[in-house]
Amino acid sequence: MNPQKPLGKEALKANKITSWKDIVKTMRNPGPGMSAFDAKAIPDKDAKLVAEYILKTFK
Repeated sequence: MNPQKPLGKEALKANKITSWKDIVKTMRNPGPGMSAFDAKAIPDKDAKLVAEYILKTFK
């Protein structure tokens, strides 16, 4: 976990993550040291739900 990339709204924005699509993109192709979650591991529908939850919850 990178302490420079928390899930708060301002931190997400600073890391150019402003929509659920950005979060899913990061899930599919994360940075170094993080596991990727392809569509087989987390289907697109579920990935979108997770991303929307993050945006809604971490304000």
